[in-house]
Amino acid sequence: MLFKPGSPPDASPGSPPPSRARVMGGRYLAHMRATAAQRALVAADISLGHIQVERLTLRQAASLAGVSVAYAAAARRVVVEQPHKRAAVAVGSASLTKVARTGHRPRVERFREMYFAMTEPERIAAVKLIGPDLMFNVAVEAA
Repeated sequence: MLFKPGSPPDASPGSPPPSRARVMGGRYLAHMRATAAQRALVAADISLGHIQVERLTLRQAASLAGVSVAYAAAARRVVVEQPHKRAAVAVGSASLTKVARTGHRPRVERFREMYFAMTEPERIAAVKLIGPDLMFNVAVEAA
């Protein structure tokens, strides 16, 4: 079978190349089981635009950006929880880690807000999930 270099072997002569790139999720990419040669081919396809990667994991995005996962996580907290401060961090007038820390509420506060936002059936389901004995012990210790 004759084919032009750069076209897949199963393409008929004169057929146009595929118009759309395959889409691969970042999580799939991180967990796919493949040989080194297969992963290298995937890397080549990504660099040539034959595969588009969407929804990268935080670790993958941090690696591409050349920062630590912890620093990328701090940036994500700023972007999600305090988007109005993103510009200040981007131009360097505010420290990323300080802004990320100020917007981060303690877990207990978030739990309290979520608990009071629950309906009575949701609270009962939560106690059943956690376990009544554990909930009782914690309530007695806190009182």
